[in-house]
Amino acid sequence: MPDSKNQENLLVVTKNIAQFSTNFYKTAIEDEESNFICSPISASIALAMTVFGARNNTAKQIRSVLHLSEDDEVNKLGYQHLIDTFNAIKNVQLDIANKLFLADDMQVHCPFVSITKDFFRSELQLVDFGQCENARKIINNWCEVKTNNRIKDILQPRDIKPNTRLAIVNAIYFKGSWDSQFNSKKTSLEPFNIDKENQKKVLMMKQKAYFNNGTLHNLDAIFVELPYESNSAEDAMSMFIILPNKIDGLKKIEESLHEINFQQLHAHEYVKKIILQLPKFKIESRMVLNDTLKKMGIVDMFDEADFSGISNESLSVDKVIQKAFIEVNEEGSEAAAATATISLAVFAVCFGLPGFANGRNLPSSQPDNFLLVVSEQRFFNIQYSSKDENIRIIGQEDFTNTSLSENWYNDMTFNCANNNIYLLKSDMSSDFFADRYTLDVINFDENNRLKTVAHVQDIFDHARSIALDWTTGKIYWTVSSKNQFSMKVTDESFKEIEYIIQPYYPESSLTNYQLLVYPKRNELFFSIDFELWYTSNSPNSSASLLFEGEKNLFIDDIAIDYATDKLYVVKKVGDYHILECIDIGTSVRPLNANDLNEIEMIPHYFSNLAAFNNKIYWTILEDGVKLYLKNGNNKAVEVTVLTGNSESSFVSSSCPSSTAEKREEKKL
Repeated sequence: MPDSKNQENLLVVTKNIAQFSTNFYKTAIEDEESNFICSPISASIALAMTVFGARNNTAKQIRSVLHLSEDDEVNKLGYQHLIDTFNAIKNVQLDIANKLFLADDMQVHCPFVSITKDFFRSELQLVDFGQCENARKIINNWCEVKTNNRIKDILQPRDIKPNTRLAIVNAIYFKGSWDSQFNSKKTSLEPFNIDKENQKKVLMMKQKAYFNNGTLHNLDAIFVELPYESNSAEDAMSMFIILPNKIDGLKKIEESLHEINFQQLHAHEYVKKIILQLPKFKIESRMVLNDTLKKMGIVDMFDEADFSGISNESLSVDKVIQKAFIEVNEEGSEAAAATATISLAVFAVCFGLPGFANGRNLPSSQPDNFLLVVSEQRFFNIQYSSKDENIRIIGQEDFTNTSLSENWYNDMTFNCANNNIYLLKSDMSSDFFADRYTLDVINFDENNRLKTVAHVQDIFDHARSIALDWTTGKIYWTVSSKNQFSMKVTDESFKEIEYIIQPYYPESSLTNYQLLVYPKRNELFFSIDFELWYTSNSPNSSASLLFEGEKNLFIDDIAIDYATDKLYVVKKVGDYHILECIDIGTSVRPLNANDLNEIEMIPHYFSNLAAFNNKIYWTILEDGVKLYLKNGNNKAVEVTVLTGNSESSFVSSSCPSSTAEKREEKKL
């Protein structure tokens, strides 16, 4: 193809990338309050590869956001020339690499592979995504090599799942030396304005030299162009620095980026000698771009996706992740970025058959009953029927009607065999981990009335969490005192107390506890901060870690669905939570952390969790207590909002079928 045609295609693509870059940066910066670095060109290349496997509305949305030409030959040849041109630049190191990591049992359409190979210079590697951790390491190692060890661990644990089918990855690395370098001896600590009120001492580089610089009147800012070393105009590259005239003028620049034509600033250069002071800095950022891309208009590929141009399998994009790095110093600058698009089969693999418990079918129309208690001393009895999506609050009472003491409510359990609620409460006059605890026993009768049965004192001092085995009536609780941890058991007479786990000093800081019973295997599960443990329910037992190879993620809550033998775990990751599950019915202990399946992302104001009959419920604290339901593989939906601002506990008031069977055996 004639060189002029190549240049035309390149011009179209670079113009489109510039439009995408401006919109991408504006959208990505919305939720960022600190310094961050992003690479729109890396995201553009990864998404452009993806679009050639997309069809129908999925393709339309990606094409629109990328501002692609209607002529696919222009798009393909333009990206090809862009990648080849960048990789051929001399004097600076600029490398662009693409790779498809494909499930080793997946059939991919040949045209898609050919397009990514011929026009995006992409390689292809078969991977066993069933070995999640190994697959993650393979992709991370490739990114690390292609970015000269600057981008490490772009994929975190849980980013790769057993049902991952394809990862499309782009990596960019740049390193260049200034044409006019700074003298490191002149670098010194100088004040830098963070905002109108705050300054910070930073290492400031200084030099007096000739630079292209000028004023951006519409942005109320000035700019300077720092060229890198080059031997010819064809290889010339520069960094543009924009400085607002006002300390609080950065927002105006960000909003008006689309008005800047960097080619014109370079072409109509105004070179003069200036004293340049520039901070020496290093920034690294990692972003999950799902929300950013959705705001820009790419929605379907995450849910109702059509990637039939890639494979006959039903695929959707699970995550788009970018990690970027930049360092600016006296000699020059170094930058790297990697963008990974991870595609999954759309079906979830976590759930068992709905309505099954111990080999017996449960009526699918049977409503779920559960109890919810909020710290304002309000009690809700809720019935939800997923068949007609109907919610009924069939009981709502104040605890004050039960003459309960006004203490801090800490944990709750329920005996579905006799409808007794057990409330563990601490003295609010002490600190959060009070020494004095009381167990209030309340009966919830068939007319939805509450009646105090007992106040149990003394034996629950230093208690942290409580659970009841409805098949035996045994009550278990964890104890923490002076960094010692233990577990105790009693029956509903509260006369005899035994240790399940004798006191010992765990390595954890002992700030968060959850306790569950699992009668099917005579086990107890409990969490301490970042770890899940299990033990026998027999006295004087020892505890063992439930998972091997688990990474440190703070555990907020755990729940068991006794109908499906699934253990659900909610972990805190930054400003959000991950809901995961694993089959515990027949699995050999300890479990493999790689077998945990991520099934939902939950906002950071997550409060509590319950699971039964193949359905998962959780609460969110946002303008009251919002109750959410995830029914099987369906999307989570909000089913009701309750009054109150801080929810404390949440349990099922419906017995698993095994309990009903045991009741009948006792009658006989």
